[in-house]
Amino acid sequence: MNASPHDLRLRVCGEDLCETLDRLYELQLKLLEVLTVKEEALVAVELEKLSTVRDEEENLLHRVVDEEKQRLLLTEEIGDLVRFPRPSSIRVADMLEHLPGEVSERLHESRNRLRDSAIALGKQNRTNRTLIEHSLGHIQVFLSRLVNEEMMGAQYGSDGHEASGDGGSILMDRTG
Repeated sequence: MNASPHDLRLRVCGEDLCETLDRLYELQLKLLEVLTVKEEALVAVELEKLSTVRDEEENLLHRVVDEEKQRLLLTEEIGDLVRFPRPSSIRVADMLEHLPGEVSERLHESRNRLRDSAIALGKQNRTNRTLIEHSLGHIQVFLSRLVNEEMMGAQYGSDGHEASGDGGSILMDRTG
């Protein structure tokens, strides 16, 4: 039995969507690797490595955005083909019953893998954000000590003479 052009187009869009989700999954796995390296660089305070990792992360994110655009176009086209009330808001769960069995199964599996990798990415992002916030907290403490030191100037004891202490800036020694 011959499939109609509509059915063929729906199959092709479904297969294309599966391929797009698979590419997104691969990009997310690479991004997870990069974010793990970023965590290591944050913990070790390796600034050069952080710079390299940031560039890799940015490159991967641009590729993810490109794939997401493709995913949105395919999703909306499938929504149009199945006459979904708002084609741009159709979800994979809404598509499955309209696609041929093998395409439906593949799409379901691709969606689940992508969701699992997105959860792992979210966890890694939270870890990295916590490390960055912790580092910023240390920087703020250091800078506030520096500002207080500079604002307070010399400290004097009860006898009117300069009090003993470290005798200088916390950044560098002062010559007197």
